[in-house]
Amino acid sequence: MRELLLAALFFLQQAPVSTNGVVSGTVLYSDGTPAGNMILRLVPVPEPGQQPRPDRMMGTGPTGVFNLSVAPGSYVIQTTTSVPTFYPGVFSEPSATPIIVTSDSTTSGLVFSLPHSASGVRVQGHVTFPEGYPIAVSSLRVSLGREFSRDMAGKTLAADGTFEFTHVMPGTYPLLITAPGAQPMNLTVSDGDITGIEMNVPPLTPVQGSVSIEGSGTRPRFSLLMEAFAEEGLMPATSPNGPYRTSVTPAANGFFSTSLPPGEYRVTVTSLPADNYIKSIVANSMEILGSSFKIEPSGPAVKLAVAVGTSSGVRVTGKVLRSETDSDTQPAEKITLNSAAGGEPSEALIAPDGSFEFPSLLPGTYFARVMVTPAVSSQPRLIVIPNRNTTDLEIPAPGTRELFGRVAVDGNGPPPRFTLFLTRDAKSVVEGRQGELPSITVSTIFNSVMAGGAAGAPVLQLDVNAMSDGSFSVRIPDGEYRVVAVPDGVPQISGIPAAYYVRSVTANSGDLMTETLRVSDQETPTLNIGFGTTAPNPWVRVSGRVRDWESSRGALKVALDSALTSPIETFIDSEGKFEFPAVLQRNSYTARLVPPDDAASAPRISVEDQDVTDVEILAPAKREVTARVMVEGNHPVPSVGLSFDAEDSSMSVVIRPEPDGTARVQLPENERRVRLTVLPLGYEVRSLTYGSTNLRRESLKLAQAAPSELRIMLAADPAFPAGSLRGRVVGLDPEKGRTQVVLHGAAAFARFEAAVNGDGSFNFPGLPQGTYIPALEGGVTTRSLTPALITVSGTELAGIELALQASGTRPPSTENPSKGATLADFGLSGRARANESAAVANLRTINTAQITYLSSSGGSYGSMEDLVKAHLLDASFLSVKAGFNYAVISKGSDYAATAVPSNSATGRYGFFALPDAVIRYSTFELLAPSQQSSRPVR
Repeated sequence: MRELLLAALFFLQQAPVSTNGVVSGTVLYSDGTPAGNMILRLVPVPEPGQQPRPDRMMGTGPTGVFNLSVAPGSYVIQTTTSVPTFYPGVFSEPSATPIIVTSDSTTSGLVFSLPHSASGVRVQGHVTFPEGYPIAVSSLRVSLGREFSRDMAGKTLAADGTFEFTHVMPGTYPLLITAPGAQPMNLTVSDGDITGIEMNVPPLTPVQGSVSIEGSGTRPRFSLLMEAFAEEGLMPATSPNGPYRTSVTPAANGFFSTSLPPGEYRVTVTSLPADNYIKSIVANSMEILGSSFKIEPSGPAVKLAVAVGTSSGVRVTGKVLRSETDSDTQPAEKITLNSAAGGEPSEALIAPDGSFEFPSLLPGTYFARVMVTPAVSSQPRLIVIPNRNTTDLEIPAPGTRELFGRVAVDGNGPPPRFTLFLTRDAKSVVEGRQGELPSITVSTIFNSVMAGGAAGAPVLQLDVNAMSDGSFSVRIPDGEYRVVAVPDGVPQISGIPAAYYVRSVTANSGDLMTETLRVSDQETPTLNIGFGTTAPNPWVRVSGRVRDWESSRGALKVALDSALTSPIETFIDSEGKFEFPAVLQRNSYTARLVPPDDAASAPRISVEDQDVTDVEILAPAKREVTARVMVEGNHPVPSVGLSFDAEDSSMSVVIRPEPDGTARVQLPENERRVRLTVLPLGYEVRSLTYGSTNLRRESLKLAQAAPSELRIMLAADPAFPAGSLRGRVVGLDPEKGRTQVVLHGAAAFARFEAAVNGDGSFNFPGLPQGTYIPALEGGVTTRSLTPALITVSGTELAGIELALQASGTRPPSTENPSKGATLADFGLSGRARANESAAVANLRTINTAQITYLSSSGGSYGSMEDLVKAHLLDASFLSVKAGFNYAVISKGSDYAATAVPSNSATGRYGFFALPDAVIRYSTFELLAPSQQSSRPVR
């Protein structure tokens, strides 16, 4: 008996037997060469009675070999190009050969032969260099495209400047050279070889300099960033990377040198150690801190001198001076200081009497901006903070007014969505022809984004998405503005839709096509914008019915949303019918209910040049259900994200259990497929049931089912042991009362709290592995903390110091918020949007790097450090990159990659990605658009 018991215990201690199978093979181009570093998609073939399974991504190594462990089932292998090819080398999925995977089997020796039309073409060209060019041609690289691929990411130029790429697929690519200042060329590839490309490289001027430090202190190590301003004629389409920029690190003796192409440059500093600040930066005897210097095409060399001071920080207090006539409006919210030498901005809240305080600020030169609304600032003001406490700083702030507007369209059609710029700088305006709205120079836009709203940001961005009656309102600072249109090709900004044109822009009696918009305590005009249509009478009717609607649910409307037009609404009649008499033709719309119903369908409507009469919206009844989350063993019960999918709608539900594991949720009564969409790393699903219904195999039919519980049984994966976090909050006032540190999951629905002790210390003894966003709640108004992102692995994380960010949440304003439009500093909003776009692109890069790492590591994903060490990511991902913090938690065949803005000025939203390679908004609601947390980014 004893032997049997020991044998049983031994059996229980064994590692669980894998039920996966392995798929491996080789991808070859039509000429027989290996298709290395290609991304493939493994698409499950649906089986009757089985829940849909996510696609799996895999990559080929340099020799074209792929290898992946997957669950049993039938799969189709395809390329991820815009026109995919399917194994074994066909262009349609029905003609593909499915791969059958069984438990513990190996399907090897597959040969995926790409046909000639899917093997790409040859691209050849030549680069011309100025005479006496100081960089060896053979040390430069030329690249085609921005996506990660060893074949396309870069090739060394030949000694005579020639280059060649093979197997280039159709598409449009930037062709770039690593030569300083060389502008990329947009190259469109079709089905034929491209030869004879000629590119020119600009001349370089030597720049030399030295760093001095006051006193006898040790010279700090840091880098100088030199960024060129945009020149006239620079267009986003032809210059996707913007103006030239380079970084140089001074040697131990303080000397540095580089070479710059022609242009106007600003110099900032990165990685400056604590307690050091930049006193001055001089270029050829001229102070350029907060200014710039020029490199002429045939000009002399430039001498730079950088002076560094030391300080432990000074206290700065002052007052924002407001107009006496502005006392009835909401006071300015905060003051922001952007160092002219670069770095993260410093912020302080402004008290109702206008006073502010920076408890510890490094001396230096700053651009001071008063945020008169959460998104709009005053004009930057250059100030110098000496190396001593300052108590009398005065910063003037403009008054603000409520600017009302109305959009009217010929024929009473729906108003368009559009963007206008308001600029205070007349030099940035390009006058239009008679009857046209003037435009703004692209160089002004580039420079405004590059400066991040710091130096001379003269542009306000007005995004209008008018109310259903065409009205809108925003709060605007006093001043004179030129109203200008958006030029073509500006990233992240949509201009006026092609179906419309601006007929008139007036403010009271003023014609803003030629005159300025004046806003002051003496004049608060109403903005009227009239649109004509480029085609006569481009309207059709759209009508339909709401099914399962009960009049007892109250008055209901239907709204039509479009990327081109503002939302339009109409009431539902007593029979559930609705009609829109004027809808823009040749456009796509989404119909939704108002007030919103997340269980209702939201049909997509494609409108051509005929009336649409058969739109149908399903509004199912709901039932309150008890959901219960259980975990095997003594492990924390996590929050769970579920999706309830019907043929025409999808409803997301987050179950946040009470201490007993239960939660009450409202679920639709019509038939739904149930999927777990977000689950913390380290948890596995054992079962998902409603009564006797196995929801992993069957749909939920709530209307036909007897009342029961929705049960989710989970298990903790021992490969993901919990971690711990200990540290303290720095700078917390103990008189503010009981306070706690709250950790919000960045890629999973999670919230953990720990009390802050009198000495600022806190302790989280057991945390699931993941990335968390820390915040402070309780005795203080909700505050953000630095660092903005904490990665918890299966170890103890001790000695963490959390510092209060200067910005915080003010009590809610009693003013009417903006309606139907938003107004923001373009230098700030443009930079934030550019950072967010870069974050999404960087997560895609991480996904691609993970697929490549998976194919070479025996089936395991890598940590951020693993990916950097393998040269799949550059080291910039280990620190703040374009205003975002990045983190990766990985174990075996699972990982979560997150991107979170370092503060509110560098981005509005956070993002994450899982092995399905889908980029989603953060699960933390404050870092996602309304109702979009954990949903895919579109």
